[in-house]
Amino acid sequence: MKLFPLILLVCATGAFAQSNTDYNLNDGEVKFSVPANWSAIMEKSDGNPQAMIFQIPDPAAEGTEDTASITVKTRQLKAPADFQDAMQNELALSRAQTGYEAEAITNDTGV
Repeated sequence: MKLFPLILLVCATGAFAQSNTDYNLNDGEVKFSVPANWSAIMEKSDGNPQAMIFQIPDPAAEGTEDTASITVKTRQLKAPADFQDAMQNELALSRAQTGYEAEAITNDTGV
């Protein structure tokens, strides 16, 4: 079974911390580091998918109920051909989040 990591900016939880900035998912198959000022706020390190959510500093959210977060999520797929469908599904879930806004795409002239 091949592992395809999906890294998302909005979702759910999991990992074992090796230090305060080094993490891994799927028994060490996926390793990553985050800045020291990111706080791990949720984790799910068993089953499929696995994920970890980090709260990140955001001066715009200070004094509000809002929070800025980043999610790292992995999912084991049965076949490489399943990757495109998994990406489309995760993208649709991300776009459905409250506050999602598509970034305006500009050409080389800035228009």
